[in-house]
Amino acid sequence: MVGIAAIPGINPMRFLYMRVRAFFRTKGPTLGKQTRLIDCGCVADNCQIGECSNLQASSIGEFVRIGRNSRIRRSHIDDNVYIGNDGALEHNRIKCYVSIADRYSIVNTSIDSYTYISYGARIVEASIGRFCSIGPNIIVGHGDHPTDYMSTSPVFFSLMKQCGITFCKEQAFSEVKPVIIGHDVWIGANVFIRGGIRIGNGAIIGAGAVVTKDVPAYAIVGGVPAKIIRYRFNEEAIEQLQKMEWWHWDEVTLRNAQDVMAQTDINRFLQWVNDNA
Repeated sequence: MVGIAAIPGINPMRFLYMRVRAFFRTKGPTLGKQTRLIDCGCVADNCQIGECSNLQASSIGEFVRIGRNSRIRRSHIDDNVYIGNDGALEHNRIKCYVSIADRYSIVNTSIDSYTYISYGARIVEASIGRFCSIGPNIIVGHGDHPTDYMSTSPVFFSLMKQCGITFCKEQAFSEVKPVIIGHDVWIGANVFIRGGIRIGNGAIIGAGAVVTKDVPAYAIVGGVPAKIIRYRFNEEAIEQLQKMEWWHWDEVTLRNAQDVMAQTDINRFLQWVNDNA
């Protein structure tokens, strides 16, 4: 075996120094060019953050991938989360196994596990449950305006100075109201959900709908404004689904239930639950 000293062009002491330095070097996340971490808490070593991104006062879990041109502030992101390119997160709580596609803007929102959000999401002040499937270009909870005031302009009721000025001395109207989206909800493309709305568990919202009223559990709604088309199951089955809360089952039980989840017979599913309770 040839010694290091015998290899032309290699300084043995320099080689040894670099090996020792590599051994003791503290590992860290993989960062793209011009990406900055400012006042961040725990950022896992095995996460990846794309170029030209800016993370501030946030914590990032293990096996998280964040795309380029991402701006993330005051957010907590759990393990195994994917966040796409060209977006902003501020003051959010994102649980494990969540995927958010490109061109997102999500503020003051919690997103529970096993949920995906397609590209172009604009979400403000929302709580999103587990196992939700959200189509592209959704708008949730953006500011409301009064319809019975003399003017609908926020200059007269808001301190936020949307156009650079306000004439009021105190907030005179609640502009942003929280939206609650339950578990196992499917929302189609280009849906608008007004602030203050509650979407029940298991509901389906058709593409292009404008949701201005609460949506009951397991209802299918669509249209402008959105109206109930039908319910997915009968009243008794819906009551049982609501009580069992299968979306909170542990991963082992969910895996065991996969066969009865991916089929159309509600009675077969309920029987499986009774047999395995």
